[in-house]
Amino acid sequence: MRRLLYSLAGTATVFVGVLGMVVAPAPAYADGAAAPGISNGTATAQTFNGSFGSGVSFRFQGQITIGGQTFTGVASGDTGYSGLGLAPFTLSGTSTTGSLTATCSGSFTGYGENPVGYGSGILIGGAVSELSCDGSANGGPAGHVTLVSAYRATDWTVGGPGGSVSTYEGAFAGA
Repeated sequence: MRRLLYSLAGTATVFVGVLGMVVAPAPAYADGAAAPGISNGTATAQTFNGSFGSGVSFRFQGQITIGGQTFTGVASGDTGYSGLGLAPFTLSGTSTTGSLTATCSGSFTGYGENPVGYGSGILIGGAVSELSCDGSANGGPAGHVTLVSAYRATDWTVGGPGGSVSTYEGAFAGA
C-alpha cells in the first residue's frame, strides 16, 4: 500500500483533517484536460451498524478509468463490513456519457467520536478506504483500478434499535 500511495502522490494529494480537506487535482495538459488513466473526484462513505449487521455504502463522483476507458459520473455500491475487511461488492454507475460495472473488495478504516453525547448528530474523525476493483467502463475491455480515498467525518445519526449511521466525505484517487 505504501508504494501505491507514493505513486498516487504525483496524481492527487489528499489532506484530511478534522476541520476540513484540501485536494490538489491531477496534473493537467496544456489544453486543460486531465492526464489519461487517472481516476479522481469526490467520495462519500456511510457506515451502518444495527441489529441486521454492519456495512458500508460507497459513492464516487468524478472520473474512474478502467480498461483504458474513463467513466465520468456517479458510481456507487454497498457491502457488508467486518473487522477483517469488506465483502466483495458491485460498484456501478450510469451517466449520459457511459457506464461502469466493477467488482470491488478491500478495506475501510473509519474513526468517529461524538464529543457532545449520544444522539447529538455530531461526529468528529476521519476514514480511509482502499478498493481493488475489476470490471469495465463504457463497454470497453476488462481492466483493474485501485481506488484510494480519504474522508473526514461529517454526520452521525441514530437509527432503529441499536443502529447508527456515520457519514464520511472526502476525495479519491486511483490508478
